[in-house]
Amino acid sequence: MNPLGKRITCDGFVGTIRYVGQVPPNSGDWLGIEWDDPSRGKHDGTHEGVKYFNCRYDPRAASFVRPKKVQYGCTVPEAICERYGPPPPPPPSSSGDGVADVMGVYEDSRFLARLEEVGLCRLGVAECGDEIAASIPSVTSLDLSDNLISSWSTVAGVASQLADRLTTLQLSGNCIESFDSVRDSTFPGVKVLFLNRMKLEWNEVVAILRMFPLAEEVHVCWNAITTIDASEWHALANLRLLNLEKNSLRDWAQIMKLSCLSRLETLIVSGNFLESISFSGDDDSVHFPTLKSLSLNDNKIAEWDSVNSLSKLKTLRELKFKGNPCLRGEQEEDARFLLIARLPNVQRLNGSPVSAKERQLAERYYIKRFAKDRIRLANPAEFCRLHPRYDSLIKEHGEPIASQTEPPTGVLKDTLLCLTLECPEDLTKKTFTKKLPSTMTLLKLKAFLGRLYRINATEQIVSYRDQKLGREYELKEDQRTLSFYSIQSGDTILLRW
Repeated sequence: MNPLGKRITCDGFVGTIRYVGQVPPNSGDWLGIEWDDPSRGKHDGTHEGVKYFNCRYDPRAASFVRPKKVQYGCTVPEAICERYGPPPPPPPSSSGDGVADVMGVYEDSRFLARLEEVGLCRLGVAECGDEIAASIPSVTSLDLSDNLISSWSTVAGVASQLADRLTTLQLSGNCIESFDSVRDSTFPGVKVLFLNRMKLEWNEVVAILRMFPLAEEVHVCWNAITTIDASEWHALANLRLLNLEKNSLRDWAQIMKLSCLSRLETLIVSGNFLESISFSGDDDSVHFPTLKSLSLNDNKIAEWDSVNSLSKLKTLRELKFKGNPCLRGEQEEDARFLLIARLPNVQRLNGSPVSAKERQLAERYYIKRFAKDRIRLANPAEFCRLHPRYDSLIKEHGEPIASQTEPPTGVLKDTLLCLTLECPEDLTKKTFTKKLPSTMTLLKLKAFLGRLYRINATEQIVSYRDQKLGREYELKEDQRTLSFYSIQSGDTILLRW
């Protein structure tokens, strides 16, 4: 066995063998190791001025150890035995003595034969081994994460023994550099593939996916992907979900190369270094024609123009956008409203559904928020560029009232709202007309209504009816002011309990 390229453990550390031989003036054979943890290394593969090997990932992750100190790992059947116990014995004969003595043992161990999900992570698996299918005949999901697999021939051996029963395969945390003779092989059946933390570049991802032609869901997080190659799309033709979280993608143009994937429904690029989003072509251009869910958390997107651009994704229904610089300085609820108002097709934002009522509140908040900018900005075309949905929102919800577009005078009477207060489900309660400050919070409004109608604030359900559109909106955020909800003079406050 040629140990070069093999994965090993030594004193609790994992590494790859890069050199086998003598290291004068020391006697005997040595192994040159590149450690996964660079802090375990002592040099760059050089000893007393002689270069013995190079490190692939970190030049300072090298050291020499004696062969007897390393462990090469085990086979898949050995790992199954360690994790689950020995495989079940054959069923006992239906006749003859001793049946009762072994039946209990057989029943207890037979569960392994029924297991559909088998987890062998962190067990030092390095080689395939024989009779895997006999040990786990019902497996559909196999987790081989964080083991010592160094060659794709090992993966091919496992996949061939499990035939097309295996649909989910986890290989995360294995540093597999050798394709051996399996580069053109295919592993039928696998539809979900985890390739996280494997130090992969994009060309290696494509080479791997050529071997998994039916893959629909692929996770390649925490790898070394900086660019995306536009060739060989047949290898990705079946993808419905692609997870590129925590790579080093910086240019949205690289993401756009995925736009031709005709089945892609979910794209995750959170935790990268994307600074902006833009689409070429006019508003009717089709971008990512089947994309329903996009995750952009924790990137470097600093301008709202990028959010506006996402409205060109006509099929987009779910967006995750937390942790981007353009949201800094905004309260969480305000940031959510600003995103909802700019993206008319999104139905789920940052993991929470967007209700029809919330969308109405968000769009009305957006109209009010930028009403003054609309007047002050000298160039109307520039305002339309910054707020491309504003005019359509005005048509939907109406123009903001004058007090929202004029500078405040600081006089209390200019902030008072003339509101009707009523209890629509209890006609015995009197209807009032009151002037209330627009700065009053919902919590204070509930206290006021409690004194007025003798209804405990904790039992109240408060909403308001828009005098212009006749629509009713429920008020839920106790610390929000009446002005936040775009309540105007002439509207009606409705109290239920």
